[in-house]
Amino acid sequence: MNLEGTLLKILNCVLFFVVFILLSIPLWLKVDTLPIRLWDESQNAINAIEMEETHNWIVRTENYVPDTFDCKPPLLIWSQVAAIKMLGTNELAIRLPSVIFGILTLITVFLLLLKMTKKKWPGLIAVLIIVTSRGFYGEHGVRFGDHESLLTLTILLFLYHLYKYSINPSKKEIYLMGFYVFLGVLCKSIYIFMLLPGAFMYLAYCKKIKVFLLKKDTYFSILITLFLISSYYFIRTYFYQPEYLYHVWHGELLPRYMNNSSTHEFRYINYWFYFKLMFKEKFELWSIIIPLTFLLPVIVRRTNKEWMFWLINASSLMMILSAGTKHYWYIIPIIPMAGGLIAITLFQLIEKYKIAGILSISLVILIGFFTYKKAYNYVLNPHEKLSEWETYGITYFLKDPIHLNRLSSNTKILLKPFSLGNGGAQEAYRFYLKKLKSDTGLDIKRTTFSALQDGDTILSHHKIVVDSLEKNYRIEVLDSFRQNTRLFVIHE
Repeated sequence: MNLEGTLLKILNCVLFFVVFILLSIPLWLKVDTLPIRLWDESQNAINAIEMEETHNWIVRTENYVPDTFDCKPPLLIWSQVAAIKMLGTNELAIRLPSVIFGILTLITVFLLLLKMTKKKWPGLIAVLIIVTSRGFYGEHGVRFGDHESLLTLTILLFLYHLYKYSINPSKKEIYLMGFYVFLGVLCKSIYIFMLLPGAFMYLAYCKKIKVFLLKKDTYFSILITLFLISSYYFIRTYFYQPEYLYHVWHGELLPRYMNNSSTHEFRYINYWFYFKLMFKEKFELWSIIIPLTFLLPVIVRRTNKEWMFWLINASSLMMILSAGTKHYWYIIPIIPMAGGLIAITLFQLIEKYKIAGILSISLVILIGFFTYKKAYNYVLNPHEKLSEWETYGITYFLKDPIHLNRLSSNTKILLKPFSLGNGGAQEAYRFYLKKLKSDTGLDIKRTTFSALQDGDTILSHHKIVVDSLEKNYRIEVLDSFRQNTRLFVIHE
């Protein structure tokens, strides 16, 4: 290759890298601005802090006892502990692993589409669709310390090797698929198994299922995968947490999926919840294009394995998820699949009818402009909704040096009565209490109504708590923050 060709190749690589970084901005810009969020992210952050302190790498703990609320294995927590060791105890350490996993997901999708089409632009189209979908970058997504970013990466890596196997059935791909199933279980229990029916259907469509089932490596891979998975569950149950399998069964497996668990209960949501959510909110304007992708076989008068790959795997996972209990973030792994489906549709369309394809890509670029602008504005100006200031009041109080200086070892946080809510068990500020103790030695305890005494200094961010106290005590306010966050002394 001559010097001019080498320079051109370097320039293309640099240009591609710049474009990729610009596209990924919605995943990482100001990722540490908002405080740790309630429920999963807060729970994970507590688990990570305690694991970093105790060096117990097997069991997730809360208050230094085994966590029975979240029974997932600790793959994500390990990555957060590593980040805490490098960056300290802060929001960035909790979220940076998810951001990295999200970017790796984009790279995986790009490489998969590059392998399918031998061209770069379909992968870039898919990346644009993924990063501008609210479900991917929004709460519980890749900007936050939840499981979904790592889970999505393991799923896409599994699919990458599934496609490679469909082209060239080799034992390497069989073992790699088993490995990513193992990682998926270490991340979020059985979720990744919901991908397997679609994988088998795709292999059957490609007429590779017989070859797959007749290979002895298939069964060796299954045995190795099951051995690795069962080893973790055995070690945690036998050596650390005897009741662990009971909590896993009711908190992660079929009883939870069927909503008849004795430890978790979810409200009923109808079957079409995820379909409506994708079209109305999580997939942004891209939902306009999804129905058009189903017309591709009619337009080009044939289908190929690449289009069927995305369609079968995404549709199968969506239908399986829709039959069980539901949370809006469960569909995050489907968003990259939908992006891949749109990208491969455009590619096949332009290969068959260049004018129609160019018009379609023009529509995608137009939609991409508006969705990227919306995503960019979201991450450029992260802020609390008015309705959430009460939820995160103490969190902001503990993050502010001026307010923080008014606290002492005698300060107590008063939990809500159980009749008025969840009793404060999952309050997001718990991460900041641990950080405060670690950084300054100040140990703020939590207390209940029944344990109150005359002269107690109370910190609260729930209006119903203050209203309840005013019935029996005189309140002397020492400090306040935003809506309902108050530091006060109670007098009988």
